[in-house]
Amino acid sequence: KIQRGDIIIAKCPTNPKQNICKRVVGLPGDKINYGLTSQLVPKGHVWLEGDNRNNSADSRSYGPVPQGLVKSRA
Repeated sequence: KIQRGDIIIAKCPTNPKQNICKRVVGLPGDKINYGLTSQLVPKGHVWLEGDNRNNSADSRSYGPVPQGLVKSRA
């Protein structure tokens, strides 16, 4: 079971040929605040962020990631 704080390997939602390694920051039902906006993580999705926040393509750019794209925990 995926938990907040886990590091996971997932298929990239914008490029299915690429894998990503990110930290789980939000679970379904969580409200995520970033910048001046906020987003509710929908059922069946997770919010992923890279540890290098200033230089990372993550949920802040492509939104919540379907849990079906998660392959494993690192």
